[in-house]
Amino acid sequence: MENLIREITDRYRPVSLEEMESVKLMDRVETKFVFSIDKLPRLLSLMETDYRIMETAGNRLHAYDTVYFDTPGLNLYRVHHQGKLNRYKIRFRRYCDSDLCFFEVKFKNNKGRTIKKRIKHAGFSRVIEGKAEKLMKDCTPFDPASMVPVMETRYNRMTFVNRDMTERITIDTGLTFCKDDQKVTIGGLCIAEVKQQRSSLAGIPCLMHRLEIRQMSVSKFCLGIIHMYPGIRKNNLKPKLLRIQKILKNVS
Repeated sequence: MENLIREITDRYRPVSLEEMESVKLMDRVETKFVFSIDKLPRLLSLMETDYRIMETAGNRLHAYDTVYFDTPGLNLYRVHHQGKLNRYKIRFRRYCDSDLCFFEVKFKNNKGRTIKKRIKHAGFSRVIEGKAEKLMKDCTPFDPASMVPVMETRYNRMTFVNRDMTERITIDTGLTFCKDDQKVTIGGLCIAEVKQQRSSLAGIPCLMHRLEIRQMSVSKFCLGIIHMYPGIRKNNLKPKLLRIQKILKNVS
């Protein structure tokens, strides 16, 4: 499967990181899809005509590391679990290939738009201090001192942009969650995220429909918390978890 995916993505026209800077879409509408990796080669083949793939230092598949923060009582997770808007994700993210690191605050407002603020950071950290502390104070109602690292995620990502440079798509595979000496990998699962200025059924959503892949809003943060904190309440997420289990059952 890996060789087939590489063979298809090698045919894509590349787009540089510098060119992608013009498509940051820090204020955007996000649409997510979850599907079996068995469907990925067909999706990539359908995308080839209209999309370019990000390439840096000759790499088209990029490893990401993320440390998520929450309160000791996991209040940010609980807000997500309840399905409330005006909610936050707070994290350090490292781009492993380039060793670039950013502190990021993601906010989903009550209009369903996602707004991301971030600053470059000297390195991966498990403490929010300095410029990261200032950004968090400016962008959230939380005290940085009340936040603790609760989980780490690792995955591989491919990033695409359409010909008009108005739509970004990320496809994540090899999703792994870590906490202390715990480690869980969800093999065979793909999470695609479409980032647009305005929601549209054209482009990737149309291709997903052709492949009978349904939209599903799923958070890697929430999935990780559920796997790393087995006793946490997850009733509201059970329908999504059951769909993921069904997807994984059909992986060849």
